[in-house]
Amino acid sequence: MNALLATLPTPLSPAQQRAFAAAATDLRPDDPQLVKRIGELPGFNRDAAVRAARTLRLGALTQGNLSLMRALQGRVASEQEGTLKPLAAIRPDEWLDLAYTHGTPDGVAITPAAYADALAASVEQQFPTAALAARLAGRGRLAQVPALKGVAQFLRDHPAFDIVTANLNATTQLADLRGVPASPQIVAGLQSLQRLHELEASWDETAALLEAGFESAADVLVAGPTGFAARLDGRIKPERILALYRRAKTRRKPGRVLPSPS
Repeated sequence: MNALLATLPTPLSPAQQRAFAAAATDLRPDDPQLVKRIGELPGFNRDAAVRAARTLRLGALTQGNLSLMRALQGRVASEQEGTLKPLAAIRPDEWLDLAYTHGTPDGVAITPAAYADALAASVEQQFPTAALAARLAGRGRLAQVPALKGVAQFLRDHPAFDIVTANLNATTQLADLRGVPASPQIVAGLQSLQRLHELEASWDETAALLEAGFESAADVLVAGPTGFAARLDGRIKPERILALYRRAKTRRKPGRVLPSPS
């Protein structure tokens, strides 16, 4: 634990380090109340609790890669809730550079490329909307999908929007501050993104799915396993194509009869 805390740019006091180490076995990185629990330890104020929570979560994300933790501490230094949300802005190619620069965790048999993929996937799973906004704001595949035109600006205008939990049938909730509702194209784009996220597709995979004409689990099942794989060949890894198809089958509504693939 002391090694993890040593990655902090501004160290905790010795008393805080002792209190944190004594409570470490009872602290979980995935606990939504982590900052509060650390703040209740002797000698901790809000600022120290936030920094300690971020460090504990960085340790879990990187699997104890101290070199990478030090590099990422600067990326999250301005975050005030104890989360790793700023890391959602890191592009996949940046994760790869970080993995090669700082290596893989000691004792873990994994290639830098696989490690980079795991880091990116973990952050995206924790902060899907922030990761989506970052992808749309960049120059990657998702930002080039015509059906998503306007979604990036919508997300900037609605910082509290959550792509996972939003009720996209209640379009009045999608109005801007002046009460102007989102355009039908933006609503349709958000619905496609939400439906594909339910398949546990990454945002990069979502771009490939949309490029290939898939907007929902129903679209996937209509294509059938062979047609689905053929249309995504070279766009998504074969094992992920199979996983996405299997997930689509679990999303099928009971009693619904799908048309045969053409």
